[in-house]
Amino acid sequence: MTTTVGDTAQLLDVMAGPDPRDRTCLPAPTVRYAEAIKDVDLSDLRVAWSRDLGFAVVDQEVAAIAEAGARALVAACGARVVDRQVSLVDYTRIYASIEGVDRFVGIDPALWESRLDELDPLSAPGWRHLSGVTLPEAATVEAARRELVTQIASVFDDVELLVTPMASIPAFAAEGPMPTEVGGIRTHMGMSVALSFLASLVNLPAISVPCGLTSGGLPVGLQVIGPRFREDVVLAAAARLESARPWPRHCPGPRTGADVTGVVGP
Repeated sequence: MTTTVGDTAQLLDVMAGPDPRDRTCLPAPTVRYAEAIKDVDLSDLRVAWSRDLGFAVVDQEVAAIAEAGARALVAACGARVVDRQVSLVDYTRIYASIEGVDRFVGIDPALWESRLDELDPLSAPGWRHLSGVTLPEAATVEAARRELVTQIASVFDDVELLVTPMASIPAFAAEGPMPTEVGGIRTHMGMSVALSFLASLVNLPAISVPCGLTSGGLPVGLQVIGPRFREDVVLAAAARLESARPWPRHCPGPRTGADVTGVVGP
């Protein structure tokens, strides 16, 4: 929806704030994000880099490009790297299950009771399974998520930002199917994007910033995650990286002979 950090900040300024129709909404932000990306002091920022969050299988070229992007972000912010080990277990099943309730809200029961044969064959089994999940089973999933929330909160005890690759592999075809191999290693379908849904699962602000191209010309994103309610820090850090390593407003297209960082100019 946006192609620059500045546009992202402006969009968030429009979107953020309370709404009486949403029981989960938060109070209005105390800052304007479009201004915060220029005003927030990042000089004492502590940044933790994690290639894989302790469990993910990540393509080596993607990891190298993202790590170079992380170093560039730290330098652009005048921040420092904290040697913070992040060791999570694969939370893909939690993520896949936790959205199960929302899936059934506002949906005519007839659609999933009698018309599953019209769905993508990869989607239909999920509906069948979730329609029979019991409350104790759902509670087990929620308990696992709460434990993950606690683990991630402890990461931010001594850092302000957690930086990872956005995805485990280079960009793949939008129409699918989801890849089941990463760097020659067989994995489940969610592994290719497992790093990207951590923030959604534990309700933290995060942004993806382009950080380079693979040797095949495919884009790689750097994910920047912050503690709760610190969207201003996340956006400001991303803006510093964007300024230090400008990215074109449109996809630069395939290149040949790109170095490991794959950096392109404006």
